Amino acid sequence: MYNADKRLNQIITGLGGVYWRYSDDILLVVPSGKGQEAENNVIAELDAVKLTINNGKTVRRRVRDDSGTIKSFSLDDKYSEGEPAPVTYLGFNFDGEETRVRDSTISRFMIKAHRAIERARVAAASRKNPHLKKRQLYAKLTSMGYGSAYGNHVYTREGGILPKGAPRLGFFRYLKLAQKVIGGDGINKQHRQIESKMHRAIHDAEAKLKAKLLES
Repeated sequence: MYNADKRLNQIITGLGGVYWRYSDDILLVVPSGKGQEAENNVIAELDAVKLTINNGKTVRRRVRDDSGTIKSFSLDDKYSEGEPAPVTYLGFNFDGEETRVRDSTISRFMIKAHRAIERARVAAASRKNPHLKKRQLYAKLTSMGYGSAYGNHVYTREGGILPKGAPRLGFFRYLKLAQKVIGGDGINKQHRQIESKMHRAIHDAEAKLKAKLLES
C-alpha cells in the first residue's frame, strides 16, 4: 500500500482534504462536495493493487454548523444527509465538537467489570464473609490504581515489576493516554462517569452480600 498511500495522499490533499490509513481503516476528510470524488479515487487506487473496499463498513458523514453548533450527520451512498451520527475512527467517536471513546468499547469494559464484581461477591458469600476483597476491584475498575494497597508500586513498561497478584490497569491506562493525546474534556467526562458507576457497583454488591448473609 505504500505507493497507493503516496498517490492517495497527493490526490486528497489536492482536493483540499487529508488522508489517513491505519492498517485496513481509511479516513478521508474533504471539503463539502468532494466526497464522491475522493471515494472514487480510493476505489481506483485499491483496485490497482487488487484490493476492494468493504461497502458494508463504509461510513459517510458530513460535519457542519447546525444552529450555531457543529454537528456530524450521516450520509447515504448518494451523499444525502440523514440524522446526527458521529464520525468513528480507531475506537473513537467525534460528534462535531467532542471526541470520546466509542460506546461499544466502554460497554465491553462494563460487562467485564460487572462480571468481576459478581465473582468477588460469590467468592465472599462462599466464605460467609460480609466483605468483598476490594483491593483488586478498586485497582482495576477505578482510577485509584495500585496505591497503598500494593505498596505505592509504580509500574512502567521499561522494566517495572508488578507485585504478585496485582491486576493490570489496561483500560484506565488507555483512557489516560487517550485523553493526553486527544485533549478536550470528552474522555475525562467518560472517565468520571465510569468511575462513579464502578464505585457504586462495588458498594451495591457488598450491600447485597451483607443482606443475603443476614437472611441466611
